[in-house]
Amino acid sequence: MTLFHVTGKTDTGPFNPTLPPLLMNHGDYDDASAWIQSVTDNGEGALPYHLQLAEYGYDMWFSNNRGTWYSQDHVSLDAANDPEYWLYTWADMGLYDDVANIKAIKEAT
Repeated sequence: MTLFHVTGKTDTGPFNPTLPPLLMNHGDYDDASAWIQSVTDNGEGALPYHLQLAEYGYDMWFSNNRGTWYSQDHVSLDAANDPEYWLYTWADMGLYDDVANIKAIKEAT
């Protein structure tokens, strides 16, 4: 699984979080990029919500569910060729993946 961490902006430099980490996960049929690709109905870009939270001082993290573009690597199975790769449930993601993401964030912070 791939976990993204907001560390700063190119024009202002690194963020120095003063508030606790926030983990945000995407909805069904999406991935973590949904939090970054913020565009209004008229095609104009809007300030992504995660940047506002990071600017307020939160340590922002974004997870990707299994099977998304960012989370198809596996130690022994190939998502494109091994049907066994896809044998997991929403409960598995909650019991194992969310726990692993939270553990990784705790270790990093």
